[in-house]
Amino acid sequence: LGAKLPVWLGAIALMLAGVFLVAFAVKRGWFTPRLRVYASSALGVSLVLAGLSLRKSYADIAQGLAAAGVGILYAVILAVATIFQSDFAFVTSLASLYMIVGITALAIALSLYLGPLVALIGLIGGFATPALIGVGPAHATPLFLCLIAQQVGTSVIGRRSGQWVFSLVALVAV
Repeated sequence: LGAKLPVWLGAIALMLAGVFLVAFAVKRGWFTPRLRVYASSALGVSLVLAGLSLRKSYADIAQGLAAAGVGILYAVILAVATIFQSDFAFVTSLASLYMIVGITALAIALSLYLGPLVALIGLIGGFATPALIGVGPAHATPLFLCLIAQQVGTSVIGRRSGQWVFSLVALVAV
């Protein structure tokens, strides 16, 4: 924990920096909403790819970069579904839910490859983002399927990594 804690704190700081960069750009009105979303998505994907490329030489840093990238991708979905709803009218709450499922699946796959920090961010984002978006009762079936998929994914992570705390947290979150 002593060696990983600074990396984990750095990953959380990097993720928050990405989120606050988007919020600051929104407040200042620097770019069009579409450009802000595309740039933020590119930042998230770039961090995930950087994490994958650094996996062999710097495992802890790679895990932190990928976790920050996943967190930024969740923030992008949240921004598209709430703040920029008028600019992305084609992204319904159901489409947002499917994007959340995709990012959560990515986080689960990355956590099996990189480590538990990515799983933790995926777990938090996967359960918190649908609640923050406000997925309504009209989409109850896809929401429950999403939650079940997240529960199964975190159980797989717990089984493969030997860290059952993820399964316990996911069970409480559901």
